[in-house]
Formats: sequence, C-alpha cells, structure tokens
Amino acid sequence: MTEYERLRKEFSSAKFHKQLPEKCGTECVNCGDDKEIEYHHIVPLEVGGTNRFTNIAPVCLTCHMKIHMSNFAKAKRSEKLKIVSGRKRVHSENYKELLFDFFNCKISKSECKDKLGVRGNFAETVWFDEFKKEHGIKRYRNNIDLLNANCNGGVRNGKQVGFLDYEDGRRYAFIWRDGTSEKVAI
Repeated sequence: MTEYERLRKEFSSAKFHKQLPEKCGTECVNCGDDKEIEYHHIVPLEVGGTNRFTNIAPVCLTCHMKIHMSNFAKAKRSEKLKIVSGRKRVHSENYKELLFDFFNCKISKSECKDKLGVRGNFAETVWFDEFKKEHGIKRYRNNIDLLNANCNGGVRNGKQVGFLDYEDGRRYAFIWRDGTSEKVAI
C-alpha cells in the first residue's frame, strides 16, 4: 500500500471522521455556511499533504466543488478563496504582515494568533511553513509571551526578546527598545 493510499484509508475511516467536527469545526471557512459540511485537504494528499487537522478545513458542498473545479492559484489571486487555518479564516491581505511582525518580535505569538483568529499551534500550518520558506527562515524564537509570563520583570528595554537564523547563515537578535524590537546582527 502506498503512503497516499494509507492516508486516504485513514481519512475515510469512521474513527477519523468522528473527530473532524471537534478538531476542525462545523462551518465553512470560505462562506460561513454550516449546511452540507465536508472536509477538504488544504494541501492535497497527492502532492504531499497530510491528515493533520491543521491541513483539513471544513467547507460547504458548494465551496468544496468550487475549490476542486477551479484553478487554486487563480482563485487565490482573485481573493475568491481564503487561506485557511484550522477553524478560522486567515485573510490573505494581512496574514503576511502579521507573520513578519511575529518573526521580527514586534508582536507576541499570542497576539499574532489572536489577530489571525487561529487556535492551536499555528506553526504547523501550511501558510506558516510557506512564509518561512519564502523568507529563508531556518530557526526562530519569539520569547515575548514567555518573558511577560515570568516574574522577573517581563519585556523591558535592553532585553533580548528573540532571534532569527536564515538559511544563508545570517543571524539576528531582537532587543526590546522603547516599546518595539530592534534587529541586531550577531
């Protein structure tokens, strides 16, 4: 049995389908309808997608047919379809700006997730991985939430709030200064 066949079988099982409404939601992420909900792989299994719940979105029958009958790239450019994450819509007009601010330690992970309307681990989503790849990000750390949760004063001037390592070897630290992070080569 191929990996694709195994994933199709897993997705089709009653046990797996029973979890979908709770894990992925019950309203269409494109139009908001809650009738005739089906579950769509954002990255198709045929091209390396997985059965992770972050790769599955609830869509109504009408939107599901549109997705499969249209050219996805063309639909994305014309804003007919939204880039999705879990149960919530992530609108393409602002998600890249928010991720840029997150990676540059200008906003915390919790603030970024809240503004995107994301539950769960957004670092496992397709669009998060695509952003990292597009910008050549190898490793990153955003410690704003951690610092604010600690008892030792939280985020304040002079504190390192994160770092970024790029595939090409560049490395930057982010130091908090006057209410925002400052990028410093290291």
